[in-house]
Amino acid sequence: MTLFVSKTQERHRSRLVFGAVLATLLVLQPSFLRAAEEPISLEEISKTQAAKFFVEKKYQDSLHEFEKMEQQYPQSGIIKRYLASLYNALNQWEKAILKLEEAIQIKKDDLIARQMLGDIYVKQVNFEKAQEQFEMIQQQDDPKGRFGDYARKRLETIQQMTQAGASETGHRMSTQDFMKSEAAQTFAKGDFKKALESLDQLVLEYPEDPLIHRFRGITLMRLNQNKAATEALKEGTRKFPDNVAMHYYLAQVYFSLKKMEEARKEFRWVIEHDEASYRFKAQQGMFMTLGGGKPPKPWSLGVSQAYEFDTNAIYKPTDEAYRVSADQNSGRYATLFTGTYQAYHKGRWFVTPDLFYAQNIYNDFNNLNNFTPGGGLSGLCAFSLFGKPTFLNLREGGSATYLKRSLYSSANAFSASLISNLNKWFRTNLTYRWTYTNFHSDGSSAVLTNQDGHTHSASILNTVYMNDARTLYGTFGYDYEFADTRGRNYIKSMNGARAGLHFPILEKVEGDFGFVYKNSDYFKYDSAPPKRRDIIYTLTTDLSRPLFWDWMTAHLIYIFEDSRARNNAYEYFRHVIAAKLAAQF
Repeated sequence: MTLFVSKTQERHRSRLVFGAVLATLLVLQPSFLRAAEEPISLEEISKTQAAKFFVEKKYQDSLHEFEKMEQQYPQSGIIKRYLASLYNALNQWEKAILKLEEAIQIKKDDLIARQMLGDIYVKQVNFEKAQEQFEMIQQQDDPKGRFGDYARKRLETIQQMTQAGASETGHRMSTQDFMKSEAAQTFAKGDFKKALESLDQLVLEYPEDPLIHRFRGITLMRLNQNKAATEALKEGTRKFPDNVAMHYYLAQVYFSLKKMEEARKEFRWVIEHDEASYRFKAQQGMFMTLGGGKPPKPWSLGVSQAYEFDTNAIYKPTDEAYRVSADQNSGRYATLFTGTYQAYHKGRWFVTPDLFYAQNIYNDFNNLNNFTPGGGLSGLCAFSLFGKPTFLNLREGGSATYLKRSLYSSANAFSASLISNLNKWFRTNLTYRWTYTNFHSDGSSAVLTNQDGHTHSASILNTVYMNDARTLYGTFGYDYEFADTRGRNYIKSMNGARAGLHFPILEKVEGDFGFVYKNSDYFKYDSAPPKRRDIIYTLTTDLSRPLFWDWMTAHLIYIFEDSRARNNAYEYFRHVIAAKLAAQF
């Protein structure tokens, strides 16, 4: 029985899954600015109550604390930028401008303050002053640098907006006149109700002006009148089909209404037709639509509870010579908790810590009851590769597995994934993972059965979408794994393949069909009988349906697994039937 329990433990550890992705915190200090140049450093500020309120978006409380800090450190450009950010968040743009101008007086080459100031001028539709700030940035930073590149894109956007608002035989309002209008002034002050009244009048006077149509749609969005905003922006795209900004904001309002397919269509149009700042924003928007229609939020919590019946819970061999008389069937309760929090988000960068806890409680084999807590930290970068939206995700994590009340193993893992949407129908995911695992026991003979060691694994998984709603898609991929353990019996090289199909059935019921093939060569196996090579086929089917609440899904699962091994001690087959409830918040 000991042999089969050991093999069971070996296989059960492979069931544990590391979780995680994405996230939000504001950093206003570049790496090249030395703390010595400031009367108070960013690190010191980050530990204050003011910064804590800022991260928690308690803007009034944060503003009160930073105003007190400004009295103590009147020459701190960082504090003035924080104050400007808070005034900006509260739509007090004139106060924000004043603080940024003070920061620039302290340090003429404060590129962050100039960038923030230019962005506020764009919000105010004061393109002349915005252009002045972005041109100053271009003079002070490398054109390919972080600030220089951003300034170039913003200047291109300003040029597009200026051209869009150019006067045309009396049918359009000049940009300068629009900037001076009551509509623009009230919009800049955050008085969107008055701005809408003025824009309604301007639309009647200048029905062919795309700038006015766009600002009317944006104003309706700011007033949370998303259905009206949709109609306004749809009318704008019909009248001005080549206006990139109009398509982008229409995508935004579709996203707010959780109309993900419509949002993807508009984001995709912007990506294909724009080379300036809207392109990158659309790529980020496209990524957010891939979450199935849920609006972004800084945290997530997942809970699942399943009951599984396994016809071969201890992986009993099919060869009678290696079988024991004990029962092999068992039910088990499988529980999983996952949680993530977006700790940082700046531009294209996201950082997300995560935690998880998994446990399996058996009806018949108490010695197999296992509990695994773990967690990690992920960093995601969104960028464009060959003109296609691409994402790089890095994760460092650890876990510990307990059998009953004793530590069984601990693991540390680093992974890197590159995800690219090559077109609307095809996505590819390249992943590398390094894992080091330490087992509490060396086994019966350390030179043979010690499983401590590291594992390198690489995989490619491709997804092909077959309809616009993305409810019908197939997956196929290749897996490779090399395990280098201290004990010779567990050194292995594995090659595998996988394929799957996700399809709608009826109403909200959806199905998943998956097949996995693994060919593992234990080329240094040295126990009797010698030679071990396992070929495992796994077939999985899953029927799922959301329940009465959006956050809960019911699953019926069937798994068939067949192991064909050169060493008969490792040949087995098993059937698993499971029912699961999963909730995602």
